[in-house]
Amino acid sequence: KMALHMFELAKAIKSKAVGEQHESLALTYINMARVYRSMGNFVRALEMSELALEINMAQLGVETVQTALSYSSKGEDLRLLGRGTEAVEMHERALRTMTQQRGPSHLSTATIQTSLALAYQSLGDVAKALELSQQSLAATSSALGEEHPGTADCLDCLGDAH
Repeated sequence: KMALHMFELAKAIKSKAVGEQHESLALTYINMARVYRSMGNFVRALEMSELALEINMAQLGVETVQTALSYSSKGEDLRLLGRGTEAVEMHERALRTMTQQRGPSHLSTATIQTSLALAYQSLGDVAKALELSQQSLAATSSALGEEHPGTADCLDCLGDAH
């Protein structure tokens, strides 16, 4: 709850200083979504993710890293709400944009691949989940090394997909 309080303060300060639609607020909304998600309040998390996406699309455009992260955040909330088809759609948009902006081997791309794998897994598409998890593992292992905890996290996801 303390984290949420800090993000609420940040939101109030930013809103007053730069306005409700400033791009800096989008990151605060994504952070708030993460906290609400950790509290199990997926509906409120989705609301925050949607606000972030709305701001990023209006202020930065569709094909930006920030917008891709907003799509992915919304996708995670949709998956947790049992709306797997919509989650896949959001993560697919995020992955296309992140791949264009950062490349297929970037860690941000790998993170979205993992999120997309989880969305496919929630729909029962194990083959697609495995394919994406393996791609994410390859990129993460290449970037961080085989002994890195981030690589171990990818192995966990790959194990879950089996």
